[in-house]
Amino acid sequence: MTNKALSDLAVALCADFERRQRAIIEKSASRRVTMEYSYINTRMLLAASEIVGLGDAERFIYEIGHGVGYAQSEIAYRSESNYKVMKMRVKANILRRLHLCD
Repeated sequence: MTNKALSDLAVALCADFERRQRAIIEKSASRRVTMEYSYINTRMLLAASEIVGLGDAERFIYEIGHGVGYAQSEIAYRSESNYKVMKMRVKANILRRLHLCD
């Protein structure tokens, strides 16, 4: 992924994942907004799980959104280079699954 704006968008979407999830659970948003939040979060989880598996998907989303690096990662069982590649692939797949790029 070479476009910084798209990369930043993926990070921002990941950073906001938990807030959207809380709004869905607490039913604190309108029906339309809740529907959009559900769509975005579901597509993000699907995209991440296609790359790293369902067990690590939510953790990768969190770590991308909060700037967690390999040294502080709870998923540090992978090599550092593999971890960085997986994060990059997850970000790219999130953007593809949300139809924000090809």
